Amino acid sequence: MKIRDLNQYGQGVGETEDGLVVFVEDALPGEQVAVSLLETKKNYAVAVSSAIIEASPQRVVPPCPYYPDCGGCQLQHLSYEGQLAWKQKNIQEQLTRIGNLEISELVLPIIAADTIWHYRNKAILPVGGTTDNPRIGFYRRNSHEIINGTHCLIQHTAVEIIRLFVRSLIQAKNIQAYNEKEHKGLLRSYVVRISEAAKEVSLTLILNTTPEEGESYAARWRENFQQLGQTLERNAYVLTGTALNFNTKRVNVIFGKESITVTGNPKIKDIINEKEYILSPASFFQVNSAQAAKLYSVVRDFVTESLASIDHNQDLTILDIYCGVGSIAIQLADLAPNILGIEINQAAVADADINARLNNCENCRFVAGKAEDWIQNNLDSTVKIAVVDPPRKGLDPKLIEALNDAEHLRSLIYVSCNPATLARDISALISNWNIQKIQPIDLFPHTTHVECVTLMSRVKD
Repeated sequence: MKIRDLNQYGQGVGETEDGLVVFVEDALPGEQVAVSLLETKKNYAVAVSSAIIEASPQRVVPPCPYYPDCGGCQLQHLSYEGQLAWKQKNIQEQLTRIGNLEISELVLPIIAADTIWHYRNKAILPVGGTTDNPRIGFYRRNSHEIINGTHCLIQHTAVEIIRLFVRSLIQAKNIQAYNEKEHKGLLRSYVVRISEAAKEVSLTLILNTTPEEGESYAARWRENFQQLGQTLERNAYVLTGTALNFNTKRVNVIFGKESITVTGNPKIKDIINEKEYILSPASFFQVNSAQAAKLYSVVRDFVTESLASIDHNQDLTILDIYCGVGSIAIQLADLAPNILGIEINQAAVADADINARLNNCENCRFVAGKAEDWIQNNLDSTVKIAVVDPPRKGLDPKLIEALNDAEHLRSLIYVSCNPATLARDISALISNWNIQKIQPIDLFPHTTHVECVTLMSRVKD
């Protein structure tokens, strides 16, 4: 079988002689492979590459011993140059196929990462196995089976220090790992946040118990957490704090609603483009700080370009929709008299307020609520530029309608982590907005994920 493309899971895409699409594990575009069928569906089949007859010149040997079993990466067998080329091509094809948009010439060359290993500043690791033999790692592809491992090559190196600590804590304190099928056991997972810029680390254990019972665990484990702080200090990092979070529900959501602090303060400070951010354990923040700096610089450049073409005065407002902890809003604070962030998560809004004060951004204001409702009811003519940074599912249809109807809004900058939903949303905006340019940025080397920043201007009457 000849492989013609990759899909979003990193599988090669080929076809049988009668036209059935086949997704092939461990196959790359341009390769001729012998395949063994694993599963046949109505409209497609899944196969594994049993032999490579003609290899791609972009094929490399994955350095990670857990690849491809672990689901954390999908593209380690493709050279980094090959990854960038595929991501560039994939964005253009998604715009054409899903959005029915002939604008691929507006897609600028992708911005590569300077560092492609150990770039992640946040790790969420599930825990399983037994007390004597705990399993800590990522899930096997398309499953909830934990691949027990060490030294993840895309996680920050300090994550391995934490993994060794959690393993020793489980064994020393006879902690039962959570069993998802039986809904039994104590330790479900843990979350590590790291700031390389500030050399700070925080740790939160997710427990299948109540806060009342958690108090006793906090007392028993406090000394162990203090010892972890000493270990990190010997490696030039500061453990800012540790916490226990409580989630007794039978769900895939990581965090429960309640937490208690065990030591210190489980928030860290990260620094992006000389702006400081205080991050709670559950806060959303870009996982690649170095590439986030480039992303925010692109957004800032697009806003600056928009301002040059818009008639405005001292009342101009820039709207930051899905603002989270204020990461983008704070980067734009010196470009306009007023910056307004909208975010549905009240805890994130509280963090955004803290971050604005931390950076002396007195012109930044944040409100909690649904963006589509707020725009329909509160948007005034001072708002000329909007930045949207939605989750992978993209923009709510009501928000698209509100953005289309807000005629005094002259410029729209769309930050997307999913080319498919970006293409869908642009197709719903295109009658009211001109696409100026689309800038891809690789925040996630060795995965199929990619970020795009799209600059749009209002169609003139």
